[in-house]
Amino acid sequence: MKVSKVHFVGIILGRIYVAVRFQNGVDRHYWLQEPAAWQPNTIYGLNTLVQPSVPNGFYYLTNTQSKAPPWAPDQTKALGDVVQPTVPNGWEYVVTQITGAATTGDNEPAWPTADGAMVFETPDGTSVPSTTNTNADGKTAAQVGMDQLIKDRYNLGDDQ
Repeated sequence: MKVSKVHFVGIILGRIYVAVRFQNGVDRHYWLQEPAAWQPNTIYGLNTLVQPSVPNGFYYLTNTQSKAPPWAPDQTKALGDVVQPTVPNGWEYVVTQITGAATTGDNEPAWPTADGAMVFETPDGTSVPSTTNTNADGKTAAQVGMDQLIKDRYNLGDDQ
């Protein structure tokens, strides 16, 4: 929808404030945000607004072009493997723990879109998206990842 009239533009409380009317007659009011500067080694969510670390007058919106392969049934997985849903949702999912067979199930899991949420997938095709962001042991994705990092760093293997 195109803007038909700009009623007001100004600085209020230190931020740009805009009041506009669209072609369909609807008036809207917006606080325009100045995005944070892009930082290396930072994970940005879908549609996050960023600007270059050296401002060039442009802002950039993150997109969903993931390089991770799409989920597929009956695939062997290893710790650290990354996958995305067959219908991209702007998120990538990392294998952080393997118990039993290290293969994907017959049916694609329901993919949670909350930061730190986990998917528990079994080879028989059942999956449970986490709403509490913890696994069966009460550990978050970060804790599971840290446990594995400790195991790997100290060469403790999977039996510790």
